Amino acid sequence: MNWNRNEVCQLLSAKSQMSLCMIDGEYASIVHFEDARMRCELWIHERGVFLAADPERPVQGLPFFEISLPCTTLAPVPRSGMPTGLGMYSEPVSSATLRFPITRREDGSISLSGVWEGLIAPYTSNEDGA
Repeated sequence: MNWNRNEVCQLLSAKSQMSLCMIDGEYASIVHFEDARMRCELWIHERGVFLAADPERPVQGLPFFEISLPCTTLAPVPRSGMPTGLGMYSEPVSSATLRFPITRREDGSISLSGVWEGLIAPYTSNEDGA
C-alpha cells in the first residue's frame, strides 16, 4: 500500500492515534478519527482498506457503516469548492482509479462518498435538461 501516515492523519484530522493489528499474519495500520456524530476506523493493509463507522463503536458485529476496498494507494483527492479529501485509489492515481473518498467538511463533519462511474449528481443536469 502506498500511503503517507502524516498526510492521511492530517486529511482526516485524526487524533494521531495509530495502532497496529495482525491480518493473516501481516500488520495493518489503524487510523482512528471522528466527528460529532460518528467514530471511524480505517484499517490499512497491503491488500486494501477496511473502513468502519458507528456512533458508539466502529468495529463490532453490526456497525452503522462498513466497507472493504481493494486499493493500492491512499492520496489526496482535490474537490472543486470543497476541502481536499483522502482518496482510495487503484494505481495509477487518477479520477478513473478513485474507488472511495473521505472528506472532512468545513463544518468538521465527515463525508463518506462512494464512486459510481457515470453517475450524475441530482443537483446537476446534463445538456438536454434532464
